[in-house]
Amino acid sequence: MRSPLPLAAVALWGALVPVLGQEPSPKQEKLLVVERVIDAPVERVWAAFTDPSAMRAWLAPHVEVDLRIGGAMRTNYDAEGEIGDANTIVNTILCYDPLRMLALQNTKAPADFPFAKGTAGTWSVTYFTALEDGRTRVKIVGLGWPDDEEGARAFAFFEKGNAYSLALLAKHLAGEQVIKPRSDGADVPAATVVAPRP
Repeated sequence: MRSPLPLAAVALWGALVPVLGQEPSPKQEKLLVVERVIDAPVERVWAAFTDPSAMRAWLAPHVEVDLRIGGAMRTNYDAEGEIGDANTIVNTILCYDPLRMLALQNTKAPADFPFAKGTAGTWSVTYFTALEDGRTRVKIVGLGWPDDEEGARAFAFFEKGNAYSLALLAKHLAGEQVIKPRSDGADVPAATVVAPRP
Protein backbone atom coordinates (compact mmCIF):
# COMPACT_ATOMS: atom_id res chain seq x y z
CA MET A 1 0.00 0.00 0.00
CA ARG A 2 1.31 3.43 -0.88
CA SER A 3 2.14 5.90 1.84
CA PRO A 4 -0.47 8.67 2.27
CA LEU A 5 2.31 11.26 2.51
CA PRO A 6 2.59 12.07 -1.22
CA LEU A 7 -1.20 12.48 -1.46
CA ALA A 8 -1.19 14.68 1.63
CA ALA A 9 1.57 16.80 0.14
CA VAL A 10 -0.43 17.21 -3.08
CA ALA A 11 -3.55 18.13 -1.10
CA LEU A 12 -1.60 20.64 0.97
CA TRP A 13 0.02 22.12 -2.14
CA GLY A 14 -3.40 22.32 -3.82
CA ALA A 15 -4.68 24.30 -0.86
CA LEU A 16 -1.67 26.62 -0.92
CA VAL A 17 -1.57 27.39 -4.66
CA PRO A 18 -4.53 29.82 -4.60
CA VAL A 19 -3.03 31.57 -1.59
CA LEU A 20 0.45 31.78 -3.12
CA GLY A 21 -0.97 33.32 -6.29
CA GLN A 22 -2.74 36.14 -4.46
CA GLU A 23 -1.42 39.61 -3.87
CA PRO A 24 -0.25 40.12 -0.29
CA SER A 25 -2.94 41.54 1.93
CA PRO A 26 -2.25 44.80 3.78
CA LYS A 27 -2.24 42.87 7.06
CA GLN A 28 0.28 40.03 7.04
CA GLU A 29 -0.09 36.82 9.03
CA LYS A 30 1.50 37.06 12.46
CA LEU A 31 4.08 34.29 12.80
CA LEU A 32 5.51 33.02 16.05
CA VAL A 33 8.97 31.71 15.20
CA VAL A 34 11.24 30.00 17.73
CA GLU A 35 14.44 28.32 16.63
CA ARG A 36 17.27 26.45 18.36
CA VAL A 37 20.15 24.17 17.43
CA ILE A 38 20.02 20.97 19.48
CA ASP A 39 23.19 18.98 20.14
CA ALA A 40 21.72 15.66 19.02
CA PRO A 41 21.12 13.88 15.71
CA VAL A 42 17.84 14.47 13.92
CA GLU A 43 16.61 10.94 14.67
CA ARG A 44 16.70 11.58 18.44
CA VAL A 45 15.15 15.02 18.08
CA TRP A 46 12.35 13.72 15.85
CA ALA A 47 11.64 10.95 18.39
CA ALA A 48 11.49 13.55 21.17
CA PHE A 49 8.58 15.18 19.29
CA THR A 50 6.75 12.08 18.07
CA ASP A 51 7.52 9.02 20.23
CA PRO A 52 5.41 8.87 23.42
CA SER A 53 8.12 7.27 25.58
CA ALA A 54 10.71 9.81 24.43
CA MET A 55 8.24 12.66 24.99
CA ARG A 56 7.48 11.48 28.54
CA ALA A 57 11.18 11.83 29.39
CA TRP A 58 11.18 15.62 28.93
CA LEU A 59 7.80 17.07 27.98
CA ALA A 60 4.84 15.70 29.93
CA PRO A 61 4.09 12.73 32.19
CA HIS A 62 1.18 11.56 30.04
CA VAL A 63 1.51 11.31 26.25
CA GLU A 64 -0.31 9.44 23.48
CA VAL A 65 0.55 9.83 19.79
CA ASP A 66 -1.31 8.42 16.80
CA LEU A 67 1.31 9.36 14.21
CA ARG A 68 -0.73 9.56 11.03
CA ILE A 69 -2.42 12.31 9.06
CA GLY A 70 -5.56 13.17 11.03
CA GLY A 71 -4.20 11.37 14.08
CA ALA A 72 -4.08 12.96 17.50
CA MET A 73 -1.25 13.91 19.81
CA ARG A 74 -2.57 14.01 23.37
CA THR A 75 -0.57 15.32 26.31
CA ASN A 76 -1.37 16.01 29.93
CA TYR A 77 1.11 17.98 32.04
CA ASP A 78 -0.67 17.15 35.31
CA ALA A 79 1.11 14.23 36.97
CA GLU A 80 -2.10 13.43 38.86
CA GLY A 81 -4.16 13.55 35.67
CA GLU A 82 -4.60 11.15 32.80
CA ILE A 83 -5.13 11.22 29.06
CA GLY A 84 -8.76 12.07 28.37
CA ASP A 85 -9.43 14.19 31.43
CA ALA A 86 -10.34 17.89 31.30
CA ASN A 87 -6.70 18.99 31.25
CA THR A 88 -5.67 16.86 28.28
CA ILE A 89 -4.26 18.89 25.38
CA VAL A 90 -5.18 17.57 21.93
CA ASN A 91 -3.36 18.48 18.73
CA THR A 92 -4.40 17.03 15.38
CA ILE A 93 -1.61 15.94 13.03
CA LEU A 94 -2.15 17.86 9.79
CA CYS A 95 0.82 16.38 7.93
CA TYR A 96 4.37 15.23 8.49
CA ASP A 97 7.54 14.29 6.66
CA PRO A 98 9.54 11.96 8.94
CA LEU A 99 12.72 13.54 10.32
CA ARG A 100 11.93 16.82 8.51
CA MET A 101 8.56 18.38 9.37
CA LEU A 102 5.57 18.00 11.69
CA ALA A 103 2.42 20.15 11.40
CA LEU A 104 -0.11 20.18 14.24
CA GLN A 105 -3.37 22.04 14.86
CA ASN A 106 -4.54 22.76 18.37
CA THR A 107 -7.97 21.17 18.76
CA LYS A 108 -8.37 21.16 22.55
CA ALA A 109 -6.73 23.23 25.25
CA PRO A 110 -6.67 22.15 28.90
CA ALA A 111 -9.70 23.23 30.93
CA ASP A 112 -7.64 25.46 33.23
CA PHE A 113 -5.66 27.14 30.42
CA PRO A 114 -6.26 30.92 30.49
CA PHE A 115 -5.64 31.47 26.76
CA ALA A 116 -7.92 28.84 25.21
CA LYS A 117 -9.72 31.41 23.03
CA GLY A 118 -6.39 32.81 21.88
CA THR A 119 -5.20 29.41 20.66
CA ALA A 120 -8.43 28.16 19.07
CA GLY A 121 -7.67 27.23 15.48
CA THR A 122 -3.94 27.91 15.70
CA TRP A 123 -1.48 25.50 14.17
CA SER A 124 2.27 24.99 14.17
CA VAL A 125 4.82 23.66 11.75
CA THR A 126 8.03 22.29 13.25
CA TYR A 127 11.00 21.91 10.91
CA PHE A 128 13.91 19.56 11.66
CA THR A 129 17.16 20.21 9.79
CA ALA A 130 20.04 17.77 10.16
CA LEU A 131 23.32 19.70 10.31
CA GLU A 132 26.64 18.40 9.02
CA ASP A 133 28.15 18.34 12.52
CA GLY A 134 25.51 15.89 13.80
CA ARG A 135 23.36 18.52 15.48
CA THR A 136 19.79 19.44 14.54
CA ARG A 137 18.18 22.81 13.91
CA VAL A 138 14.59 22.91 15.18
CA LYS A 139 12.34 25.72 13.99
CA ILE A 140 8.78 26.02 15.30
CA VAL A 141 6.46 28.34 13.37
CA GLY A 142 3.08 29.12 14.96
CA LEU A 143 0.27 30.45 12.77
CA GLY A 144 -3.41 31.36 12.90
CA TRP A 145 -3.28 33.68 15.91
CA PRO A 146 -6.50 35.63 16.45
CA ASP A 147 -6.09 39.37 15.86
CA ASP A 148 -7.38 40.40 19.27
CA GLU A 149 -6.27 40.71 22.89
CA GLU A 150 -6.75 36.98 23.59
CA GLY A 151 -4.61 36.12 20.58
CA ALA A 152 -1.90 38.59 21.62
CA ARG A 153 -1.77 37.15 25.14
CA ALA A 154 -1.61 33.57 23.85
CA PHE A 155 1.11 34.57 21.36
CA ALA A 156 3.24 36.10 24.15
CA PHE A 157 2.74 33.02 26.34
CA PHE A 158 3.81 30.58 23.61
CA GLU A 159 6.69 32.75 22.46
CA LYS A 160 8.23 32.22 25.90
CA GLY A 161 6.86 28.72 26.36
CA ASN A 162 8.16 27.34 23.05
CA ALA A 163 11.62 28.81 23.68
CA TYR A 164 11.56 27.28 27.17
CA SER A 165 10.49 23.90 25.78
CA LEU A 166 13.34 23.85 23.25
CA ALA A 167 15.81 24.79 26.01
CA LEU A 168 14.43 21.95 28.14
CA LEU A 169 14.75 19.53 25.21
CA ALA A 170 18.34 20.63 24.60
CA LYS A 171 19.19 19.92 28.25
CA HIS A 172 17.46 16.54 28.15
CA LEU A 173 19.22 15.42 24.97
CA ALA A 174 22.55 16.63 26.39
CA GLY A 175 22.05 14.19 29.26
CA GLU A 176 20.92 16.65 31.92
CA GLN A 177 18.09 15.68 34.23
CA VAL A 178 14.88 17.53 33.47
CA ILE A 179 12.65 15.33 35.59
CA LYS A 180 12.16 16.62 39.12
CA PRO A 181 11.09 14.15 41.81
CA ARG A 182 7.92 15.08 43.69
CA SER A 183 7.59 14.86 47.44
CA ASP A 184 5.55 11.64 47.07
CA GLY A 185 8.32 10.02 45.03
CA ALA A 186 6.71 10.35 41.60
CA ASP A 187 8.67 11.96 38.79
CA VAL A 188 7.31 15.09 37.14
CA PRO A 189 8.87 16.78 34.11
CA ALA A 190 10.39 20.11 35.09
CA ALA A 191 8.15 21.80 32.51
CA THR A 192 5.15 21.13 34.72
CA VAL A 193 6.87 22.84 37.61
CA VAL A 194 8.68 25.82 36.13
CA ALA A 195 6.99 26.52 32.77
CA PRO A 196 6.33 30.23 32.17
CA ARG A 197 3.08 31.44 33.63
CA PRO A 198 0.95 34.33 32.40
